[in-house]
Amino acid sequence: MRTSLQVTAVGLCWAVAVIGAGLAVADGQTQARDNLVARFADRADTSAAFVTAYVDDVFASERRIAASLPRGGGTASEFARDVRMGGFTAAVLLDRRGLVVAANLPGTSCFKRWHADCRASSAEATRSPAWEGTSSS
Repeated sequence: MRTSLQVTAVGLCWAVAVIGAGLAVADGQTQARDNLVARFADRADTSAAFVTAYVDDVFASERRIAASLPRGGGTASEFARDVRMGGFTAAVLLDRRGLVVAANLPGTSCFKRWHADCRASSAEATRSPAWEGTSSS
């Protein structure tokens, strides 16, 4: 009887240890998953804050460039300089109706009005109807 009781006690102790270890592992995995979710949420929040700050800076730079542009237009070199000084590689200036007034696109010499040479390389970039006129080159 005593041996039977000892075997039962050892079996119960073993079962309690296995169940305890299983619960500890499950709790650890739950905490690890919660920490992972929290890290991803923090990264998403940080990324969103960065993108918001970056876009705000770009819009502020665009407003400064737009304010510095002459009312009557300007030359292609002035517009290209303003675009470059703003840190942009390309720019399209639109009027109040959304029509292209000026464009500074890589690989083109387009400015003020669209020339036949400019249409092919820049029509896809601006999605605006082609204007008649001449390029600045």
